[in-house]
Amino acid sequence: MQENLHNFATNKMPTKSMANPEKKSTEKINGKSLDVGLYKVRYAYQRRSNVPNMEGNESREFCRRMMQFTNQGIEWRLDDIKAMSDKKVNGAFAEKGQSSYSLFDWAGGCYCRHGWMRRIYFRKTNPNGTFMPNKGLDNETRVGNNPFIVQKGSESIAPYDKPNHGKVNPPFKKN
Repeated sequence: MQENLHNFATNKMPTKSMANPEKKSTEKINGKSLDVGLYKVRYAYQRRSNVPNMEGNESREFCRRMMQFTNQGIEWRLDDIKAMSDKKVNGAFAEKGQSSYSLFDWAGGCYCRHGWMRRIYFRKTNPNGTFMPNKGLDNETRVGNNPFIVQKGSESIAPYDKPNHGKVNPPFKKN
């Protein structure tokens, strides 16, 4: 029976409208909010592995689209990334028998060389030193790392650089 075969012809792809960086993030990592006080966390999809593709191998459609969005300056809340996972975006690369997987943890699937780079924003100040009003990312400036904002950890590591190149059920290795 073919019930466990993925249908690549209907593989859902991301769209710009799935990114809502201006909205407040409601997601938490380790119990801590990603939008804390004057800080906001967003993510950009980027190539993370230094290992080149083998000759003839190209990035998958999902990764090409996500990189186009990154090149257009589009960033994602963790809420947006989880919603894409729930909507089965790139679901053809889910584990056998499943129709979705965590795009945040596994990016474009096994052998993918991309990952999520955390971007931290801090509220700008007026000339008099008071903070500007909260208006999405309009009144924010991108800053470096912040120890008070918890990063999950491995989202920036490309699946290719994870154990078994991100494969969930790798074949047995002969000794």
